[in-house]
Amino acid sequence: MDSQINDCFVDIVGRKPTIREMWYITNNLPKEVYQLSKQWGSNDTEVAV
Repeated sequence: MDSQINDCFVDIVGRKPTIREMWYITNNLPKEVYQLSKQWGSNDTEVAV
């Protein structure tokens, strides 16, 4: 999931996220998204939507 977060961040902000920014994003995702990512993989349609 980290690579997807990184790619989205770069697309939006134009630079790589810091470790602190990655931590903040990861820890503030809805629990449902995090659980789907762990269950199906972060590239699955359920998670990517």
